[in-house]
Amino acid sequence: MTTIAKPIKMVLWTQEDGRIHPLRFQLKRKDGSEQVCQITRVFGVDENKFSGNKTLLFNSEFKLDDRYFPCILKYELESCRWWLFKV
Repeated sequence: MTTIAKPIKMVLWTQEDGRIHPLRFQLKRKDGSEQVCQITRVFGVDENKFSGNKTLLFNSEFKLDDRYFPCILKYELESCRWWLFKV
């Protein structure tokens, strides 16, 4: 996987106990257009620290243009920001 670290817009749902389940995200392409990517599977979630910031790393798979891509989505707990971290 290649690290790209692009900020994304995320649609998700949370359980009563606070667990997060990402559903789909919007990715900005190089030409400025935006593409919606459906998350098809989440294989696991790891809690980590990057530069002192607590993050959740979602080992996932998404669908784009009828193709499936493995990825790692990063959620920063303090700033509430989502990143397409690796593809």
